[in-house]
Amino acid sequence: MTSFVRTAFILIALSFVANVFPKEYCGETCESCEPDIVIPTTAKRCKFLSYTDPITGFTICIDLKHKPEFYYGRGIQRFSESPDDQFIYIQTTWDLTSAINFEDALQSKLVIRNKARWGSPEIINTTERPIKIGDAITGLHRHFLGRQLMWIREAWVQISLNEAIGLPTCNRHYFKIGAFPFQLGRGISLGDAYAVSPGIVGFFTDDVVDQYAYGMSEHGEIIRCQLSYDLYYEMVRNRSGSFGEVAEAIYTHVPSRRNCPSRGFGSIAQLAAIRFNYYPFGENSSCGDLNIQPYVLGAYAPEQKIETFPDAYLKLGTWGLAIDYSNRNFEWGGEVAFNVGAQTVRPLDRNTIDLVRNSDGFLVSRYTQVYTDAALTTKALVSDTNKSIVNANNGSSISNGTEIGSTGLYNGLTRYRSGYKNKLGGFMGVTDFAWTVCNENIKIVGTLAYASGDQDPNKNLSDPLDGRVDGNYNGFIGVQEIYAGKQVQSVFVIGSHRVSRPLSTPVDSLPPDERFASTISGFTNLIVAGFGVYWLPQVCTTRFNLRPNLIGYWSATSSNKFDINTGLTVNEPASKFLGAEFNVFFDFKLLKNTIKVFGVGALFFPGQHYRDIKGKPQSADEAVRLAKNVANGNPADTNLLLGNSMAMAFNLGFEYAF
Repeated sequence: MTSFVRTAFILIALSFVANVFPKEYCGETCESCEPDIVIPTTAKRCKFLSYTDPITGFTICIDLKHKPEFYYGRGIQRFSESPDDQFIYIQTTWDLTSAINFEDALQSKLVIRNKARWGSPEIINTTERPIKIGDAITGLHRHFLGRQLMWIREAWVQISLNEAIGLPTCNRHYFKIGAFPFQLGRGISLGDAYAVSPGIVGFFTDDVVDQYAYGMSEHGEIIRCQLSYDLYYEMVRNRSGSFGEVAEAIYTHVPSRRNCPSRGFGSIAQLAAIRFNYYPFGENSSCGDLNIQPYVLGAYAPEQKIETFPDAYLKLGTWGLAIDYSNRNFEWGGEVAFNVGAQTVRPLDRNTIDLVRNSDGFLVSRYTQVYTDAALTTKALVSDTNKSIVNANNGSSISNGTEIGSTGLYNGLTRYRSGYKNKLGGFMGVTDFAWTVCNENIKIVGTLAYASGDQDPNKNLSDPLDGRVDGNYNGFIGVQEIYAGKQVQSVFVIGSHRVSRPLSTPVDSLPPDERFASTISGFTNLIVAGFGVYWLPQVCTTRFNLRPNLIGYWSATSSNKFDINTGLTVNEPASKFLGAEFNVFFDFKLLKNTIKVFGVGALFFPGQHYRDIKGKPQSADEAVRLAKNVANGNPADTNLLLGNSMAMAFNLGFEYAF
């Protein structure tokens, strides 16, 4: 990865000094190598308001878009027949866009958004904060703002370095800074889903991202009309922006940091990427249009949560290659990517304090992982004496189940977790095609995709008391990924709407509230095969299109079966067939393309996999509910537990741009 980046910087430096000819010898510009210009100098694309100064060529454009839409879904979250497993709502989105262009040398864009659900006063939720009573954390709370607010969705400025510093080269170079979309390939390794709408959102619309990440990029040509580059940097999360953040005591549960629990300076989650776009045939070639895009991504997340925040950090690298080719009526594309790096999990003291009611009916503070007897049956109460003993004990996993010195207090069997490292080795590949037939009225499309998977690397499924969790994680990891398919689009399994896919559950020796499975979603541990038809009938001046798709899904890595009658894991692999999805997209335009009516309907038929894991709990609450069902002699009660019934959803709305 280092040699690749070094070579890239050498090529970029050479591009600055190459082709230093006067502009009149540069020839025509190439669309493939030019950056995205916000609006042309003529401002013909503006629908609402535009102005062009006839002397300076300065152009300003203002657009306004309104999109109300209706959603309904049933059986989506748990594939359950319960009437509680359904939802319905109406959502409205307003986007106000202003764009400025000055001689294609300076561009800027600002998009202001408002989004609200009808009948919902809880418009904007605040972040969760813990509730602390004495020394005990009793839960989390959040508030909401009950007023309609506008926020900045996209805001950036782009400047031509050739014009800014007087660079007399044919090769063009641009610098962009602000909040703007950026992705690698199809947006699987790195997408632009920095802040998406909460909950279940638009199934196929291209505006589910409510806020783009702030960053900066440089774009330019290396070989004119054939090879260009992009350098991108994004600050994902800065936790060093104030003294309060730097000094915040977040490592109180790390034994080695007990005397120095402050966060420290420099905790900034960030990523950087470089990509190249190579067009070997150039433009307007009889051989077709071929684009080859190699890329490298590096990401660092200093604070992650495994059991408690922040008990891990991640260093991730991804390198990949995307290819797209089109020639007349045929299109083909593909992408492969590989993960490298590691997740480092810090040592952890799991002991916390909770509130319980004693025999006299009073609330008392009690330790969760410290006991007063060698049999580990009675948990110790919090007192000044016990507190000094517990806080002074900087043990490790070998101290679990042993006496703390000669104090008469004993560590629980799982109090300490040793530090370990998960090496990353995931990979993915996707390919798709499109073939236009019947006088360009019908397009036949298809896709095949694979993303590697693995079990949760931070759960020892065979022995939860064994602190040695060191190993490899072979599931593919995408960053800000929201890929829903290029030629064949998904509604249920990938994209902005993702059903739960539980992994294997731990061994049955754990307490019931700890016997639940980790879940995954999105483009990982997945095999996809689908085809569809894109139909544009020769009616209404071809402003109508219909896109039915049929898609099958499989797990790349098997999880174990689950017996709902006993509430226990079965030591047999479950079927990999997740199920099949049938969906239909449509849209048509009215009033001279000013209004677009759109919709999608989808059905998902769970496969044998969900029959094999029916009832598998995916949270502590579900595990407790299932244990009660088994104890009451009614284990088959799948109310709000994972089922295998058909799911359905549809989305209908219109978009009015003016």
